[in-house]
Amino acid sequence: MDRENEMKIWKKRILDFEASNTTIMEFSKAHGFSVHQYYYWKNKIIKTKIPATRLITTPPPQSQLIKVIPQPLPISSLPDPVWLANFIKALHEVP
Repeated sequence: MDRENEMKIWKKRILDFEASNTTIMEFSKAHGFSVHQYYYWKNKIIKTKIPATRLITTPPPQSQLIKVIPQPLPISSLPDPVWLANFIKALHEVP
């Protein structure tokens, strides 16, 4: 399998995982690959300058939306790093 096809397969796996509402450990076991492979390919895809917005299929649940106001930002868990990077980038684009 050539590198381009392999990258397409992993892009789809990443999108499928992000839409799965499961842990990476459960998802990777169910689909026959290791957690290490998942992160290897996710980092490789990000480094190829694929727009990160294409890796995010849904916004975080409403309970985790961050309000940008001069108050503490209580959240129950940290957001996905790719989502957070897009959020910060979007803040810089707001006039």
